[in-house]
This record gives sequence, C-alpha cells and structure tokens, in this order.
Amino acid sequence: MWNAMKNIKISSKIIASLCLVFTLFGWAIHIEYDGIVKIADRSSKSGDMQAIVINILEARRHEKNLIIRGDTVYRDNTLKAIAEVRRLAQSAKERFQQDSNKKLMDDVISATADYEAEFRRLAEMILAGGAQKTDMDEIDKKMVAAARKAQNACDVSLKDQQMEMAATVVSAKRNSIIFSLLAVFLGGLAAFF
Repeated sequence: MWNAMKNIKISSKIIASLCLVFTLFGWAIHIEYDGIVKIADRSSKSGDMQAIVINILEARRHEKNLIIRGDTVYRDNTLKAIAEVRRLAQSAKERFQQDSNKKLMDDVISATADYEAEFRRLAEMILAGGAQKTDMDEIDKKMVAAARKAQNACDVSLKDQQMEMAATVVSAKRNSIIFSLLAVFLGGLAAFF
C-alpha cells in the first residue's frame, strides 16, 4: 500500500487531499447550519410560549379593569387577548413534533376555553349590573384556576424548549469542531503521503 501511495503523482495527492478536506468542511458547515435552524425553531417556540403568558396576564388585567370600571372596552380587550392566546397555542401545537408538547398546548387551549366561558358569565353579570359578590368570587376562582393551568403548561413547554435549545447548541458546536479538526488532520495526513 505504501508503494502504491509513493507511485501516485503529487498533483493527484493534492487534489485528493483538497477534495477530502472540502468535503469534511462541507459536512461541518451543514451540521452547523442544521443546528442553527433547530435553534431558531426552538427560539421561536419559546417566544410563542412567552407571548401566550403575556396575553394571559393581559386578559387578567383587562378582566380586573372590567370589574373595577364596568366598561365594555375591557370586555372586548379581554376577549381579544383570549383569542390571541388560543391562536398562538394552536399555532404552536401545529409546529410541535413531540406528543407531550402537543398535549401541553391542548391543555392551554382547554384552559383558555374554560377561562373564556367563565369570563363571559362574569362580564354579562357586571355589564347587566346584577353582579353579586359571592357569584363573582366563585367565577373568579374558576378563572384564576384556568389561567394558572394555561400559564403552567406554557412554563413547562418553555423550559422544555430552552433545554432542547441548549442541547442543540452544544451538539452543533461539538460536531462542528470535530468535523473541522478531522478535516485538518486528514488534510495534513494526506499531505505527508
């Protein structure tokens, strides 16, 4: 084998070495790009989870304003925030691939529907002017429970996405370094023969 390597022209060795090095660098770039795409996807999903939580909190704020001020603007703002939560959760569910994450988004959608139903009851009572403190307290407890359930599901999903994103970053860096070092090593090794 060594004799065969010695009989090959130097130009052929250089061309073969360059092809090998460029192929390995190409693989390193591909792996790095794939890692970046995965990181961007997880980051987007994390952003959606944060937006859901923000909209839940906005709905709660508008709900409190409705209770205090009794204006229909706050009812409408609450319903808009609820609709946005539902839209974001449905969108995230479609983009998730793991069944556990899809179930979390189902939980958010279900909790949002529960919250909306109770909020509509509360808004009707307040805007009609016949809201009793005991009725409002009962409805508020149900709304708080539904909002917390949705928020907790988002928190779990957010932590999951952040952990997967961190693992993807580490994996992409490791693979990129390995392939780059392998390319340099094999290129240098081929240059000696």
